[in-house]
Amino acid sequence: MRNPFAHYLLVGVIAFVLGGAGGVFAAGTIPGPGGVITACFQVQQNEKDSSAKPKDDGGRSGQLRLVASAEECGKNERAITWNQVGQKGDTGATGATGAAGSTGPTGAAGATGPTGAAGLTGPTGPTGAPGATGPTGATGPTGPSGTATSAAFGFRVVVDASRSGVATTVTVTVLDQFGNVADLYRGRIRFTSTDPGATLPHDYTFTPQDAGTHTFAPPNGVTLVSVGAQTVSATDVLDASISGAASITVGPASLSVVASPSTVAAGERFSVTVTALDSLGNAVSDYRGTIGFTLSSPYGFVPPYYTFTAADGGRHTFTSAFGISRAGPGTIIATDTFDAAVTGTSDTITVTSGPASAFRVIGSGGARGVPLGLNVLVRDVFGNVVTDYRGTVRFTSSDPVATLPADYTFTGLDAGVHDFVVTFLTTGTHTVTVTDTLTPAVTGTSLSPIVITP
Repeated sequence: MRNPFAHYLLVGVIAFVLGGAGGVFAAGTIPGPGGVITACFQVQQNEKDSSAKPKDDGGRSGQLRLVASAEECGKNERAITWNQVGQKGDTGATGATGAAGSTGPTGAAGATGPTGAAGLTGPTGPTGAPGATGPTGATGPTGPSGTATSAAFGFRVVVDASRSGVATTVTVTVLDQFGNVADLYRGRIRFTSTDPGATLPHDYTFTPQDAGTHTFAPPNGVTLVSVGAQTVSATDVLDASISGAASITVGPASLSVVASPSTVAAGERFSVTVTALDSLGNAVSDYRGTIGFTLSSPYGFVPPYYTFTAADGGRHTFTSAFGISRAGPGTIIATDTFDAAVTGTSDTITVTSGPASAFRVIGSGGARGVPLGLNVLVRDVFGNVVTDYRGTVRFTSSDPVATLPADYTFTGLDAGVHDFVVTFLTTGTHTVTVTDTLTPAVTGTSLSPIVITP
């Protein structure tokens, strides 16, 4: 391959050497055959005759031109030859870096190199959103049955809520040391209790049908009598180390409610004493329940809810805290707010009417001069009939000439109600007023106008 850089360097050297004498550098065809560079050097026409006067050659002397062969040199030219490559000179100074050329086309991809060593594991990225739930897989085959345990370690005893004297349910479950049901247990158990008056189930031998659990329901259950904290225990008859117990708070059987006095006037305040009792009728001194009251009559008042304290000792008196406004028989009912079965009702309270407060007067209309009926009823402030009223009443009317009954004193036979006769002598609308002769504030006027026709 031709080295253009060497070519131009060699030409420059020749031009420098020969041109120093005023020669001219002219380009020619290089190199010639065999790698030889040939040039023709222009000399003056009379250079061979030094005694001759130099001739004017138009400035061509000193020119150097490269040729393919020496035969191309003229008569006033001297052929000069030299090899294309000369002795290597000293390395010149590095020239300035030229501007980067345009990027050539991408070469074909080389063969894949060997896999490098694995780098360090990077930090864990954030958890992505959960994917959709896949379809349920097929059910696997059923595994082999486990071996049932029969090594009893203890009993779990559960007693339902209990009231004194009321039979309740007790359930006994046999457990192994890990708390599993010992369903192969066939032992015999016996019950005991801290309540000396308790009625307990008889000794019982577990059967295969029990599978480790048996429930003793009334009438074969547990009946506790003593109110308060009690325990019910179950123990293996042959091995006392296999046992278990349940703790339970026994509530009272009932509440005793006594009103005093037993006969009161309507609206009159009276007292009530409430006592918590066990099934044997004994007072439950440690009763701490909360009770509420109701009346058999919708008319009256009772105290708010009350919670028994240690100072009560199971009995509390509500002084002048009750009242019934409807005359007749009545009762007070006390009920435990936690267990409605713990309740009690007082004996019948006789409620009499209060003192007379007004008269209800009802008359019927009719013809002038005809005797007409007039009904008078004595009422207390609550609207009860005052059956024991013994007062004397006087009649007046808007008809100044009407014939009215004479003053009348009520008797026991009246029981607070009496019928009279009135004769109106003038037509129109009239009223009749009845008034107690001793207490004028006790009065009453006919409820509706009485219409008298001619």
